[in-house]
Amino acid sequence: MLIKIRNSSMWMLIFLIFHQDIPYSVNAFITKQVTLGSYESVHTLYRSKLFHRIRVVRAPTDIERKKGGSRKEEGDIYGQEDSSLQRPVSSKQTSTFWYSDPEREPLCEDCVLPCEYNLDANGPLPFGSYRTVGDCNYDPKRLCLVTAGITLGNVEKRDEIDTSSALDNAHKMIDSGLTSFQIHVPREYQIHALEGSMTSGLESSCEQDWIERNIYRKLVQETPSSVLSLCNLGTKIRVPYWNYKGNIGKGSMVRQKIGDSILNIFGNADGCLDSVHVDFRPGPRLGSASPYTLDVLDTLFGMKREGLIRSIHGIEFPPSVLTELKQSNFYLDTNQVTCNLLNPNDCNGSMHQVCKEIEQEGKPLKLILKSPLGGGLLTNKYYGVPNKYRGPNGEPILQYMTPSENWALKFALHNSWLQGYTERENVKINKRDAWMFFEKRVMEVLYNIALKHRVDVASVALRWIMQQDHLASVLVGTSLNMQYDSDYPFTRSKDLRRPFTFHLDEEDMERLWSVCGANPAREDENQFDPTVD
Repeated sequence: MLIKIRNSSMWMLIFLIFHQDIPYSVNAFITKQVTLGSYESVHTLYRSKLFHRIRVVRAPTDIERKKGGSRKEEGDIYGQEDSSLQRPVSSKQTSTFWYSDPEREPLCEDCVLPCEYNLDANGPLPFGSYRTVGDCNYDPKRLCLVTAGITLGNVEKRDEIDTSSALDNAHKMIDSGLTSFQIHVPREYQIHALEGSMTSGLESSCEQDWIERNIYRKLVQETPSSVLSLCNLGTKIRVPYWNYKGNIGKGSMVRQKIGDSILNIFGNADGCLDSVHVDFRPGPRLGSASPYTLDVLDTLFGMKREGLIRSIHGIEFPPSVLTELKQSNFYLDTNQVTCNLLNPNDCNGSMHQVCKEIEQEGKPLKLILKSPLGGGLLTNKYYGVPNKYRGPNGEPILQYMTPSENWALKFALHNSWLQGYTERENVKINKRDAWMFFEKRVMEVLYNIALKHRVDVASVALRWIMQQDHLASVLVGTSLNMQYDSDYPFTRSKDLRRPFTFHLDEEDMERLWSVCGANPAREDENQFDPTVD
């Protein structure tokens, strides 16, 4: 604090350093002008521990008091504000110290990247862990930065599933602050109809119907309304095939499908869907959309205006199609794309450019990034795989992997990561040696960063995704332990809270960028900068 005192003979410059037990807050400093007559008054003011930046001037003389007319007596003005003296113009012009800005708006939760080092095992997540997406006129529910994607991909016998145990695990997720859910059916598990068949493609999968009736409905029935109002339950709808020869009846088929979901979840027709995710259906040309896409969206937005849907999201819509939708005045609240260390290219470059263009029109488009753990390969399970579970070329054997992990090995690692890494680093690696190279490069870096922050490998991979631009949420798949007995411990809720307890610095981010499968051309170099909101 800088204090200037002028008496009859000289100017004095005094620097006071606050004691350590005084809490520091930049916002608490305000400019005040006081008059002091002696050093004792300065000392008294310092001991009073006022949290102000104080501008001190000399006490007025008797002649000045007579001219002023309304000056206070000298004994009454020590340490008090003298309103008759001219105030400084502004803190910016009179000092280079920190100053308060009364016009500064409070922090918005959507602009904060959450991090709380001593986060409890249960309870609410730190400030900044939820995002508001969608038009506020339709009362959209907030999305948690981590969304639980309920999947049955690794569940073999669905008739033997204990739904009460799965419901208990879902409540554990909610108690841990993870209040966003979505039906997550990976494409490798979907049963697609053959092109040219009589099916339209609007039919929902048996996995979606089962989750809506057995998980979502019981959550709605057995969860207190005050807690349920904070939860976001997302469902899906598909677009008809481009070569479907039938007629969707001016949206009647779409309304029937949405009505079926409402009946499955709420048991009656009075419900309102929190989120509807539209699965992209390609057209006859590369990069084109099915001609039924606009018809489906037109019906969905009409149902949104009727109060049946709160928000509408897209799944894997290409940037070119999003631009076409914008020209037709259809603005999705989010778009879901794949992003992980093995394949970060879908959310790179052109996708971020489209998000910026749509945001400039006042309709911000956020991204939901799925498969952050690379199908399960980016976990501690695959750091130092035991030799007895390795094949001749060092890869894990089939019995060691789940179906999703095996699919990720064949497509994400052997194709996306191998191609992107070799082209960027200008090295030659064949598929036979890809796994050993992946262990030495990606898994070693992940493990070293995990040791640095005292977390597991999966938490580092998740946090890397959370520190991206235009992020709405990270979609992480979970079966709610439906493939295990009830005695098997459910730890997913605790595992997904761990990425909120640390922050990756710039060095960590660059190390991870250097080993990921990104293509050589990265149009937006600052998209993963942790300093960018």
